Formats: sequence, C-alpha cells, structure tokens
Amino acid sequence: MATTQTVRMFAPTGIGGLIQAPSGTYAVASDGVVTANAADAQFLLGLGFQFAVTDHKLYTTGGAPAASSAAVTVSSTSLTAGSLTIAAQPDTPRQLQAVVFPGATTAITAGNLVLTYTANDGTTQVDTLSLVMATQTAGTAGATLTTTKGVERLASAVVSGLVGGTSPGVQIGTNNFLAVPVPPRFVDFAVVAEKKITWATGLPADEAVPTSFITAGALVTPTTNPNATLGFSFGYNVTFPG
Repeated sequence: MATTQTVRMFAPTGIGGLIQAPSGTYAVASDGVVTANAADAQFLLGLGFQFAVTDHKLYTTGGAPAASSAAVTVSSTSLTAGSLTIAAQPDTPRQLQAVVFPGATTAITAGNLVLTYTANDGTTQVDTLSLVMATQTAGTAGATLTTTKGVERLASAVVSGLVGGTSPGVQIGTNNFLAVPVPPRFVDFAVVAEKKITWATGLPADEAVPTSFITAGALVTPTTNPNATLGFSFGYNVTFPG
C-alpha cells in the first residue's frame, strides 16, 4: 500500500477553522499550521497558504548581557492609571517582567498593564497583563507578570482600569531569559547548542544545551546566568512560512 505523502503549511493570517480541499478537510491549528496531503498543496497555495520551512540559525549577543535587575526598566513606583516612565531599554533583546505589590488590605479587583514593544520576531507586540490579585503582606509582591516574547524596545507601559489595592506599587525589569531573532509566525523553536564568550577576551567555551526556554517566545536562559561579563551564542532550529 502506498504511503500518503504529507506537507506542513501555514494558513494566511486570519484564516482558521476547517478548510475543505479536494482530498479532504483540514483543521487549521491555533498557530496557523496545517498538515495536508501533498496532493492538496497546489490547491492550498492557491488560497494563499505557504509551505512551512525549517531552518537552523545561529545568534550571538551583541555584548555581555547584564545580570537580571528587577527595576531597571521601570523604577519602583506607585501603581496608578496612566503611562509608566521607562527608565531604560533592554540592553539586549530579552524577556521583561513586572512585579506588582497590591498592598495588605484591599485586593486589586480590576485593571491591566499593557506593554507595547518591538519583539524579537520583528513584530509590534501588545501584551495585556491582568493586574487582578489578592492582598499581600505590605511590601510583598502579589504577582510577577512576564512578556510573551523578547523585548527589543519597549514603546510604552500603560496601566488601565485599575480598581482596588492599598497604595499599590509596580516595577519592571529583566530576568534571565534572553531572546533570539526569529521570523514572524515562527513555530517549533528548539535550542540545540550554546557557547559562552568571555567578553573581555572574546574566547568562547562550549556550554551544555540549555534546558530552560520558552518555545512560544523564542526565549532561552543560558546555562550560566547573564552577569555582564559573558556573551552567548545559540544554535537553534525554527519553522516559519516560506
């Protein structure tokens, strides 16, 4: 019996649900990917689908990323409706995190922190992070909220619809997740190699393959945490519309 040949394809942006093709019906996954009978490829191309292309890439940081810092991006300040002041941009594309302090007597029952930024896939990303949380001991964080992707440049951080809290506070900074460049609509991100570079000498050394990464954001924590003395090089595989 002949084996049916299949292909992976990306649906055009905005198309989802079921697609009826000559050989059968295909469900578009949440990431836009369809696995289809190769005999239907030409039909799907006519609808604007694109083949899924897998590539191996290499990225080296442009410097020695600083150690994580909880308030380097937005200094500790009152959590009130409006725009927060951005104190500094990320030193290298990386994940940002907001730490929220709701206060000890009144829960935050409504509100969002909206972060708009240029992401490591080249798109403008808007993350709407819920501020709803219970009370905490005074000075204790109630939640740590993280960006979906790596941040190349943070355009704005805006608090909206805030209800509750007892003199609540917020700060935004970095963690140990670094971001690598990827194409828009990427899937199947996987890190396969890492080297650390002593920045003062430029000498590289092989590192164990990282085990801490966020595939949906192309984010990776190096085997040795960033500390402002080491650069990093990552080899990784990624699939995207081609």
